[in-house]
Amino acid sequence: MNTMVCFRAGPVAYCLPMADTRAVRTSAGITKLPDPRPGVAGMIPGTPPITVLDSLSQDGTHILVIETPTGPFGLLVDQVTSLWKVADDKIGPVPEGQSRQLVSGTAERDGELLLIVDPQALAALL
Repeated sequence: MNTMVCFRAGPVAYCLPMADTRAVRTSAGITKLPDPRPGVAGMIPGTPPITVLDSLSQDGTHILVIETPTGPFGLLVDQVTSLWKVADDKIGPVPEGQSRQLVSGTAERDGELLLIVDPQALAALL
């Protein structure tokens, strides 16, 4: 059984493991970088400051702070919707056709397809 943090970015529903999620915060206070790499929205204060990716949403109002072995980073999202417990056998395979394998699987909840985001793949964008 996996507990997932579910969120929306544009019209798409996503989730990622709660075990990799440190916090949810508002996107207010993002400091824009003068010449950011593609996919970087900016930074939020902290020690050290946390880089925020906009790989899924450029106009999000929330940030998921994600912890990985290489350190924390933020992901800009439109809305955090819920926590959801999903059984391992309900997680589908990795979808084909990705240029970068950001999605590590799929799941269905209440007739809606959710894309499961791989925190390690997102961290590799930094």
